[in-house]
Amino acid sequence: MGYESSSRAEQFARATDIDPFVQLLESNGRLDGLERCGDSTFCLDEAVLVCDVQPMITPDRRSIVDSALDDLAAHGVSITDVERPHPGVLAFAGSSEDGRFFGRIVPARGWVFLISAPDEPSTTRLLAVLDSTIAAFE
Repeated sequence: MGYESSSRAEQFARATDIDPFVQLLESNGRLDGLERCGDSTFCLDEAVLVCDVQPMITPDRRSIVDSALDDLAAHGVSITDVERPHPGVLAFAGSSEDGRFFGRIVPARGWVFLISAPDEPSTTRLLAVLDSTIAAFE
């Protein structure tokens, strides 16, 4: 029992480890001008991408998708679009008083990505880098 639990814990830790993904994102986005501007933050022109790892299931038994979207709503973000650009990835767009927001959630890994930018071209470029990196990583 202990060995099996340990093995599952190790598999879970590897699945949720975002560092290899962040390194690939940084490498893939370098030619587009993507640069690190914080520990879990990237910048491309005016666009800012924040990467985070969240619990897949909260103590009150809500999924990462529900809790992430509820957290955004609590901060005044109104979600306007939700779609699935890749299997296992939820994409969303929303707006608040501060502007438009775009995000990706990879529920099986507990990863949440949020992009904010004042202009469309830098957002489009950053989303393209993020989406292609997620597709390559999965």
